[in-house]
Amino acid sequence: MDVNNAFLQGDLYEDVYMELPHGFQRQWEYKVCKLLKSLYGLKQASRQWNIKLTEAFVKGILLTQRKYALQLISEVGLAGAKSISTPIELNQKLTTVEYNKHVGVNGDEELEDIGSYQKLIGKLLYLTITRPNLSFAVQVLSQFMQHPKQSHWDATLRVVRYVKVAPCLGILLGTWTIDTLSAYCDSDWASCPNTRRSVTWYVIKLGDSLLSWKSKKQQTVSQSSAEAEYRSLAAAAA
Repeated sequence: MDVNNAFLQGDLYEDVYMELPHGFQRQWEYKVCKLLKSLYGLKQASRQWNIKLTEAFVKGILLTQRKYALQLISEVGLAGAKSISTPIELNQKLTTVEYNKHVGVNGDEELEDIGSYQKLIGKLLYLTITRPNLSFAVQVLSQFMQHPKQSHWDATLRVVRYVKVAPCLGILLGTWTIDTLSAYCDSDWASCPNTRRSVTWYVIKLGDSLLSWKSKKQQTVSQSSAEAEYRSLAAAAA
């Protein structure tokens, strides 16, 4: 939105007159101006701008970060890489350094440049503002910010390759006649191999427009899948 000039575009339906601003030369002593547009100083300026906006607001507004996504793909050097259909590999178990030492797993070295991993995760987190389909994968990968391994870095690059499939994907806020508020939630059970905690995710919609979404590890260990589902339901209703 053009913040500086937005309130200059509203049309006036009433006759409103104003004195000439200071600095203008007056040819006649009692000369005034008739306003054709609703200036930001008028009481009805916000209303008139809203009317002007809704006249052009036909199908909706698409919130997208296409330029940011393409820039991210280029920065990590994957502009020429093949895209991939899923953000995270099916049934992939990403573990911490401490877990590998405990079970005696070798061959997955720690990253020397931790900052690059943290920076990339931060950029993907920003991208989830308009890409809720990345929330689960980024939630998983953000748990290893302190001691990332090579497998974590490879999984993060996979997310970037997934973004490459449709960098212009976003959220459509439409002019739907349906104004029903609906919420959907789900949960797995003890999917984290490090803490045995479950992951909650939910989406909230108004009509067909997405309003809120989250994917987050639960704070406590659930004793059953039913308990994990109840915790997910409580989080969505909160």
